[in-house]
Amino acid sequence: MATLRHLVFSACLLFSFATAWAQKNTDAMQSYTEAESEYEIGHFEQADSILKANMSSYSTTMKASAFRLLALCSLLEGDDEAAREHTKQMFRMNPYYTTSIYDPARFADLVDELKQGGARVSTASQQAETLDEVPVPVTLITEDMIEASGARNLQELLLIFVPGMSLVEGSEANVAMHGIYSASQEKILIMLDGHRLNSHVTNSESPDFRTSLDKIKQIEVLRGPASSLYGNVALTAVVNIITKEGHDIDGGTMSVGLGSNNTYRADFTMGKEGVDMGYTAWASIYSSKGEKRNISPSDPLFYGNIAVPGYMYINGYNNQPSYDIGFTGYYRNFSVLVNTQSSKRVTPYLQLLYPSLYSYDSYRSLDGVKPGRNRRETHLELAYENTWGDLSLKATLFGDIEKSTFYDVIADTLSSLSDAQVGASAAGEMIDSLVNELLIHRGIMDQLAGMTQEEIEALKYKAINMLVMKRGLYQAQSWRDYTYGASLQLSYAYKLGRLYGTILGGIQAEKSKMDYNSLLFGDDFTHVLVTFAEKTYTLAIGSEYVISPFLQIKSYLTDKLIFNGGIRYDHKRRFNERNLNAFSPRVSLIYRLDKNMNIKLGYAHSFVDAPYFYRANRLGIYPGGDQLEAETMDAVQLDFGWNIPNTGLSYEANVYYNGLSNLIYYDTKNNYYTNAGHVKLIGIENSLKYLSKHSLATLTMSYQHVLSSRDADVTGHHMNDVPDFIANALYRYRCFDNKFGKLSLRANATFYSSQYSPIVSSSVYNANGQVYLPDNKISARVTFNAGADYTYHRATLALSVYNVLGKDYVQGGSSNIPMPQEGRSIMATLTYKF
Repeated sequence: MATLRHLVFSACLLFSFATAWAQKNTDAMQSYTEAESEYEIGHFEQADSILKANMSSYSTTMKASAFRLLALCSLLEGDDEAAREHTKQMFRMNPYYTTSIYDPARFADLVDELKQGGARVSTASQQAETLDEVPVPVTLITEDMIEASGARNLQELLLIFVPGMSLVEGSEANVAMHGIYSASQEKILIMLDGHRLNSHVTNSESPDFRTSLDKIKQIEVLRGPASSLYGNVALTAVVNIITKEGHDIDGGTMSVGLGSNNTYRADFTMGKEGVDMGYTAWASIYSSKGEKRNISPSDPLFYGNIAVPGYMYINGYNNQPSYDIGFTGYYRNFSVLVNTQSSKRVTPYLQLLYPSLYSYDSYRSLDGVKPGRNRRETHLELAYENTWGDLSLKATLFGDIEKSTFYDVIADTLSSLSDAQVGASAAGEMIDSLVNELLIHRGIMDQLAGMTQEEIEALKYKAINMLVMKRGLYQAQSWRDYTYGASLQLSYAYKLGRLYGTILGGIQAEKSKMDYNSLLFGDDFTHVLVTFAEKTYTLAIGSEYVISPFLQIKSYLTDKLIFNGGIRYDHKRRFNERNLNAFSPRVSLIYRLDKNMNIKLGYAHSFVDAPYFYRANRLGIYPGGDQLEAETMDAVQLDFGWNIPNTGLSYEANVYYNGLSNLIYYDTKNNYYTNAGHVKLIGIENSLKYLSKHSLATLTMSYQHVLSSRDADVTGHHMNDVPDFIANALYRYRCFDNKFGKLSLRANATFYSSQYSPIVSSSVYNANGQVYLPDNKISARVTFNAGADYTYHRATLALSVYNVLGKDYVQGGSSNIPMPQEGRSIMATLTYKF
């Protein structure tokens, strides 16, 4: 009875709170609506008074609307200074505000003026900052730049605009930052509205067609270490993708595309915004057969230990389309993010055993996909934000669910399985299990009934050679994992005498669990030989916990000098009790010479932990993996920025030093992986941007030089498979904008200097025998893309040509051999806005 009374009392109390909260929301909305009505009839003073009297009751999103309305009132009253201050407050509440057709021209001009150096970036310090105040070099890619680029995916977009970033090859789409890369994209943290997209098992996030570009409002790229705020994976850079808000879309767009090599794509975005609420939804799919090339043994692109002709697909994303589906929305102080993504790229050559051609189309589909690395992941986040005067709070609950399949072809044809050890598996218990399964499955156990256990043990490889069809051999490793956690962040704007600034602190906690995994082997292209799961997991089942407190201080020491420093501590309890403890400090000084010119000097330390996939792998392909520690980097950067007055030009130069330690390296003498590598390098980045009514032009250039190295992919003073010098140039011209529509022409060019790409693996063969080229170099190259966009009323037709001159070239990376790149291709896209 007492329990019932408690339940009734609690329900009544909860109902009372909910009623009061709802009433408060209703009163706040009514006061804002009243202020809007007063503004519309010209009673600006009354609107001003209502808004200021009720400001404390508004949510963060409603405060942004209120400050906008205050700025409009001030402009119409002739108080430009007050309008400017209200607009700055609006940016503080909403750093990504963009003008609409409902904004008066004077207000739109004020917003654009403040945006030239105004509140644009929040990733660098987790607070809205002007570009001249961010503590690290930042590349800001706007929606207009995305449209002008003609880029098909995130990888192409980053390579055009981010100095220091270069293309590298592997089993997945990949990029290097300052010459640092791995087998997949594991050194750069990629986020969606601040939510981590990188896998918690492999650390990877491919910048490919799993990310729709149509939903993006802007991308903030921190060019340097950022573990002091974001912890693991933020080793060399952070890429934060900011989605469009409801008012940016105010309706919807649909687009369909058709291109060379059986390429199809479709995109949909929708968004709306009301008083204190809004949403954005998107869906994107992309499929491409890829460029098919037939290769004969005499072709320079032929690799393989058996000299037979074959074919390859270049830049293929097929069998199952890549997709990106998501929703973001907010109501008052609450916001939600739901996103699911998937992609799978076709590699031109096999990479597991001998680099060679393979009959991709002949292999069966497994879980809906053909050979390649497929990763499907769902991201969830619920956040609450509020501001009380100088104090701001953000609390977040988040989760990720990942399902991945690494489907690798071992070989189309093998003369013997002994050397291959059935693909990647060197684990004796799995070989034994495979033999037993084969004997039973193929109905010949009775033929070996007279053999002793010792005889079977001695002949197990011979038995496999007799029982396995030595053609169409493949393996597929699949797993499912999930991560969930929470974070709490407080920010306080302080003032102590002449000193003022912001103190930001918080804590993040998360748990990741390997839930299930399996491994299967097959032969004859479509036949499954045996599956290992349950008691023979190939990835150790276990959980890992991370708790990470962080603190940051931003202080205006003088009107021109700003200090920005922070530290984060990550304590990670690994599945095998080999705990990780990482301190990540950062300190920066920003000196503003004047309102258009600044100099920044900074130091930061960052880390990326060895992936769970390495540390927990039981296949024997990563010996020593369970002993691996985090890779680390210490960086010093000197950055100069200049917005050249009255020219539309902005320029940035960044000189950097990177010292990398504990790099994961395979010791060929002892046959195990270890944290033995180190690299010290220096470099310089330059970027120039020009913007006018009709033109947009960008130019980026970067150069790097290795000072010293040990046990790393380096030849002399050069990073392997990374050019020392890179330049990217883009130009977009608006030809006309009148009653006949709008026409824009665009083009971009990329230059890579020559680069070392050694071929030193003992598994590389061509038609003439084993290939060993320790001094192999890839020649310098220039590639061009071009396109045009024509808009009439609500419809836009875009035509893009990639690799216009049909340049034939290769690119190296984590693969044992350089990979051929796609030739000329064409894409036409029709977009309709509603």
